[in-house]
Amino acid sequence: MATVVSAYLFNTAFMKIAGESGVAAFTSINYVSQFGMLIVFGVADGITSIISYNYGAKNFERVKSILKLSLKISFIICIATFLALFFFGENLVTLFVSSDKYVIDLAIQGSKLYAFAFILNGFNVIYSSYFTAIGYAKESIIIALSRGLIFILLGIVILPKIFGINGIWITVPFADFITFIISLYLINKFNLPCRDANKNFEY
Repeated sequence: MATVVSAYLFNTAFMKIAGESGVAAFTSINYVSQFGMLIVFGVADGITSIISYNYGAKNFERVKSILKLSLKISFIICIATFLALFFFGENLVTLFVSSDKYVIDLAIQGSKLYAFAFILNGFNVIYSSYFTAIGYAKESIIIALSRGLIFILLGIVILPKIFGINGIWITVPFADFITFIISLYLINKFNLPCRDANKNFEY
């Protein structure tokens, strides 16, 4: 639902400022970004059962090592996506749009701003799955809704009024940055003492 609503908000915002060309530019960048994000979602889904099993078995060191490994992998994937969008945006955009120079120019400009979302969003996705895996559903939902809907809505309403079309492009980085702060707060708040043990997780 968050994906559908956020897509509608972006399309509406781009239509108001840049018309159909803005929507086409955003769509092309979104297609490219999905390659990286789907891999991160795959990692997040893959660790859920492993963490859940080991958490239930009180194998807390294994939980910690899987979490750290998944964060490293997702960060590498996201940085690769960031570099691809930032430095090779034109090459990637022309795979989807090759005839409209105005759309290509908008997409190239947007890709350099949109790319910054990938510095942090991998952490948010992994932390959301982590909380799900250990039974903290409310915290997982908070992270998921923050990056996928709440701060997207706030950004799309406020930022274009300040930065114009660039404000739309930085809405996703803005949402992921705020969500990352929330994620760190939740991780520190629920330091998750190792049940039946005398130590806590270290992050």
